[in-house]
Amino acid sequence: MYLGIWKPEHDKDAQLRALTRADDAMTARPPITDEFVTPHLGSGLRTLRHKQHDDGSLFAALRYAWRSEEHETDLQLWASSDDLGLLQRAIPDIDDFARAITVIPRSQLRRA
Repeated sequence: MYLGIWKPEHDKDAQLRALTRADDAMTARPPITDEFVTPHLGSGLRTLRHKQHDDGSLFAALRYAWRSEEHETDLQLWASSDDLGLLQRAIPDIDDFARAITVIPRSQLRRA
């Protein structure tokens, strides 16, 4: 699982679609994209895509993206696996993790 932070660029909807690869035309199945709301980040997108490796085997990629206007940042969370069943079973747990993500400004972090 990976978490990325990005400088907000472009229109919010276009950027969230790009970060989740919602419009990827090179998939084995059409991407499944839904609105994904969290208590700390608000409304974002979640996309599940199925792609093929060069050898023809499938893998799944689950991506989330939000824009925090308050913190002037875009956030991206993603996980992928060759084990399609494993990723499918993990989606509820990954959703719970995504709902817990929050942005803490550097000024509020304690220095060790």
